Amino acid sequence: MPISALVSILRAVLVVSLLLAPLAHAGFAPGIVVDVPVRLKRARVVFNMDRIDVSGDRPTVFVWLDEMLLHFEQWHTRRKLIGIMHGPAGTWALNDAAYDRIVGTTGGNPYAADLASLQTRNVRFEICAYTMELNGWTNADLLPGVAVTTGAIARLIQLNQQGWTHLQP
Repeated sequence: MPISALVSILRAVLVVSLLLAPLAHAGFAPGIVVDVPVRLKRARVVFNMDRIDVSGDRPTVFVWLDEMLLHFEQWHTRRKLIGIMHGPAGTWALNDAAYDRIVGTTGGNPYAADLASLQTRNVRFEICAYTMELNGWTNADLLPGVAVTTGAIARLIQLNQQGWTHLQP
């Protein structure tokens, strides 16, 4: 193929890409031009949930998960998402009675609905058995669907070695 034909093809591909890029990223405010468009076909992401970090009235990790899922659902991304709870954030995995007993409140676990909603969108939550042991919690203290892992750090290492992307909100 002559060089001039190849250049013409590349130029056509570039023009089409530039015309379609705004369609792939509709929804940004006027004046925002995306220079590096991203659209993931698949993703395996693990969240290290080890601290109480709140954005407004919700844990930051839940905000991140909602935003990520919004994009993944729009892009039809094949995905697996896991949140590993340990340390202070371990209380998010507690059922209402255990949460009230441990935290000293009477309103139940304020994050239970967030966890349940994310679980319906195929986010898996795990809690560190070591965190449970240190705090005197048992499996009966946990919200439905929360799995117990041997140890959060070991699990994060395992998933990293399997190629998962590790995020720390």
